[in-house]
Amino acid sequence: MEMKVELEDVINRIDRQELVKVTTEMVNIPSPTGHEKEMGEYVADKMRELGLKVIWQEVEEGRPNVIGILKGEGGGPTLQFDGHLDVSFTGAEEFMRGGATTSKARVEEIENDQWIFGAGSFNMKSALAAYLITAKALVDSGRRLRET
Repeated sequence: MEMKVELEDVINRIDRQELVKVTTEMVNIPSPTGHEKEMGEYVADKMRELGLKVIWQEVEEGRPNVIGILKGEGGGPTLQFDGHLDVSFTGAEEFMRGGATTSKARVEEIENDQWIFGAGSFNMKSALAAYLITAKALVDSGRRLRET
C-alpha cells in the first residue's frame, strides 16, 4: 500500500524549539574555514540519530564532507539539501564586536520575532539546522519520499 507524504503532516512535526536548540548548538561550535571537523561530527551524529546512512569524506585533514542519505520508496525525484560547515567570520574579529556575529549564540526577540545571532547563524548554520529538523519531521511522520 502506497503511503503518500502529506506536507501538512510533516510541517506540523517541525519543533520550533528544537530548531532553535540545534541552531544555537551549531553556532557554539567554532568552525572557521579549515577547522570544520567538530561541526562535521555534530552533523554526522544528528544524521545517525535520525537513522540516515552517513558518509564521511575527509577532503583535507579536519575538513570533512558529511553526506546523509534517507532512502525513499521509488518513483520520485531526489531531494537534496546541501551547505557548508565553515564560517567566514568567527565573531572574534575586532570589527565584529557588538554586531550580529559573535563567538557564542544568543537568541533575541525583536518585534515579536525570534532571532539567533552568532558566528554562522546567518551563513549557514541556521539552514543546516533547518535541514536536519525537516529530515527529523519527515522521519517522524513515518512516511517515505518516492525514490527514483
